[in-house]
Amino acid sequence: MKGKALYMKKVIIVFKSHFDMGYTDLAENVLKNYCTGMLSDMLDTCEATREKPIGERYVWTMQAWLLTYMLSSPYTSDENKVRVEECIRGNQLVWTRTPFTVHTEFSGIEELARGFKYSDALTDSYGYRPKSAKMTDVPGHTTYLASLLNKQGVEFLHLGCNPCCTPPDVPRLFWWQGPDGGRVLTMYSKGQYGSSLLPPDDWEYPVWLSLAQTNDNKGTLSNEQVKELLDKARKEMPDTEIVIGTLDDFYNELSQCQLDEIPVVTKDLADTWIHGVGSYPKEVSEIRKTRHELCEAEKELALCKAYGLLTEEEITTYTLKIEEAYEQGLLFDEHTWGMAGLTSLGTNRKFLKKEFMEEINLPGPKLAEQSWDEQRVHTASMNRLTKELSTFSSQRLADYVLENEDEIMVFNGMSWTRSGITDLSFAANFLEGYDLFDGDTHEKISIWRDDEKLMSYVSNIPAMSWKKLKRKKQSVVSSEEKTLVEDNVLENKRFRIEVDKQNGSISSIYDKKNNYEYVEKNQPFGQYSYDVYGDQSEKRYINSYVYRFVAWVIDDLCRINMPEQADLTFTPSNFSMERCTEEGRSVLRWYSEINDISVSEFGNATSAEFILSLYDAQDVIDFSVKLHDKQATPFPEGGSISFPFAMDGCKIEIGKIGQVINPGKDVQKDANNALYCLENWMSITGNHVGMLVVPLDTPLFGIDSKGIYEFYSQRDSVTPHVYFNLFNTQWGTNFPQWIDGNLSYSFRFLPLTGLETTDEKQRLALEASAPILVASKNASFVGNQDPLSEQSSLIECETFRILSMQSKPGTDTVLVRLIDLEGKKGKADIRFNHAVKSVRLVSMCDDRCADERQTLFEGIYTLETMPFEIHTLELSLVK
Repeated sequence: MKGKALYMKKVIIVFKSHFDMGYTDLAENVLKNYCTGMLSDMLDTCEATREKPIGERYVWTMQAWLLTYMLSSPYTSDENKVRVEECIRGNQLVWTRTPFTVHTEFSGIEELARGFKYSDALTDSYGYRPKSAKMTDVPGHTTYLASLLNKQGVEFLHLGCNPCCTPPDVPRLFWWQGPDGGRVLTMYSKGQYGSSLLPPDDWEYPVWLSLAQTNDNKGTLSNEQVKELLDKARKEMPDTEIVIGTLDDFYNELSQCQLDEIPVVTKDLADTWIHGVGSYPKEVSEIRKTRHELCEAEKELALCKAYGLLTEEEITTYTLKIEEAYEQGLLFDEHTWGMAGLTSLGTNRKFLKKEFMEEINLPGPKLAEQSWDEQRVHTASMNRLTKELSTFSSQRLADYVLENEDEIMVFNGMSWTRSGITDLSFAANFLEGYDLFDGDTHEKISIWRDDEKLMSYVSNIPAMSWKKLKRKKQSVVSSEEKTLVEDNVLENKRFRIEVDKQNGSISSIYDKKNNYEYVEKNQPFGQYSYDVYGDQSEKRYINSYVYRFVAWVIDDLCRINMPEQADLTFTPSNFSMERCTEEGRSVLRWYSEINDISVSEFGNATSAEFILSLYDAQDVIDFSVKLHDKQATPFPEGGSISFPFAMDGCKIEIGKIGQVINPGKDVQKDANNALYCLENWMSITGNHVGMLVVPLDTPLFGIDSKGIYEFYSQRDSVTPHVYFNLFNTQWGTNFPQWIDGNLSYSFRFLPLTGLETTDEKQRLALEASAPILVASKNASFVGNQDPLSEQSSLIECETFRILSMQSKPGTDTVLVRLIDLEGKKGKADIRFNHAVKSVRLVSMCDDRCADERQTLFEGIYTLETMPFEIHTLELSLVK
């Protein structure tokens, strides 16, 4: 040993394995192995050292979800469950606060927040409450993770980066500070899942964490291996105390040191692996929409509880469904997403189209597809559970608030009055031959067909409340005017849009109100391009991203044995056009058949369809892209849509999970500065003009370039040219290696003045993303004699977003989780109606830790907040 490490007083060895839910095998087999042979080996080692002094007993650290699963799994024998509990009570089996490693940048806030429940439940059962968290493999995470961990009482985080991939440029030890000011002490291991046995020469503290973490799904060490490791450490450091312990043990020792000079990192450690999200385009679209529907449906259920419309059995039943739905979402966010390509597909992949189509039916490719289907089950399950909940909650509320069968209820779960487009497809037969009217204003509501859906626009639905719509027999049968012409212009009172008939791009978006042209001259706005990435793209990417070479780099980041292939880009041409004017909106569609080599030799769609919609009642532009019959290909590929805005002196903001960032300033060096992952929106503003872009299906986009097979150490400037990634297969392992089927994507554009506040943008994006839940009265429902007349807002506050409203079974309380939308420190008044008796602020990590209950004065509760801070309120309901 050299340098400062000579003065090391103590080394704490922590034993752990890296958990991949898949990768080394099918996820089902991996979990089974953890519950059988791997668990038995771990228990044997623990029991063999049980009589040794503390510090020499073997201690195994696990992720909280995995331990929870093992204790309840049928794969775990009853005998081993007893042995596990003995090890937990003997402090030889511990867990971290985090459930497992997650692509946090893609995850939903509420999924991450509820992911701590596994650790909480274990604490309730066994007493041990960890203060440490662990994420492994994935190079980067969203800054909001630091805020969430701090709110959960986590004091120490260890991040271990996959070897060879360039990690964010951060110190080995730093305070990671979230946007709300919450900090967590973070240790980052470059190129290691854990950390070395011996401290590095520049380590300045008298205690060292030796995190002996085995590789992907590798099991525990034997008693003999543990002894060998301890003997080696004591030989190398004869004057240092060597002990076995936990992450908490290390933090407790380290926190006694002087830590004031440790640097503070506030920037986003954006995930350089986030492109993998684009390999599941259908599922990513589904889960993004399901998150919003689940949130709205849970709020609707809580509203029903507040007004006494539910039985205790119903509250319990649907609370369990909500928890299961969030678990399925979290399991989709888990970082593995499939089986290793080398394991399932081998090294002799076929790339010629004919050979590939024959090979795809062989056992290896079928095994790979089976692993991807395991991942898809999570989105399907989350969606199914959410539909069950939203159907029930909407029907129950409608049965109590509607007076007769000629009414429809629309529900707004936002904490502010909102308007928006509503899906009335469920009432297609109900509305046949009828007009629909606003129950408050008595104005007629426009209804139109969007493919198979029946849509309408409803305005001014009260915050956290409902509005009634009423049908009346049509006096005159309405008609729809369709103009099938070669006209390439769409226009309403606000916009005039022109489409280039040859290349299918939007050549002009003219804003009449602002007298402004949004499209950069001679740039293809809204153009779909299909890219095939060749071997030179792989080479350039690896040379820029990888800092050292080992075998797995080629196996996982490239296509093994891919033939020489040039980069190719294809765009559709020769479009047919159709313009349709309906009540309430106008639509321009253009369509192109694709029959070149991009289809016959690679994986392009056989046709592309584009749809622009303008509305009478809204100053928005809706733009959709439909790719029909996309083909499978073994070549790395990507699809993108370009939006080159004309915006001088532009500023770009990205609504990421839990925060708003400026990509030119707020992303750490060597994090992902090429491809960004948003939650709901991004905006481009210039001199007194701008545009808010809300993608409903894909969260991925690049600035100035497409962001696939690209790595930039940092971004010094931005231009107003953005490229949304529709799909990609950049990864050479575990993520899907080919994509096929029908794909569809929708974008909403909302014009800005450039003066909008952050919370205004957030509200606009949420109204574009979150559904308005609807239902009509159930004719057979007999539980309601007097319709619920109360229509005031249960909760009202424009500067907070309601993340969740949890109906706590067996109590007269509801837990409300809020997040600040302004991004500023300050105070805000939250108004509650008469159904809420009192409010208290509770801890996010333990709702038993709370302020004194505050009785409301004139229904108002004042909340102090930091920028983008999460708060949890416990509402006591009037019985």
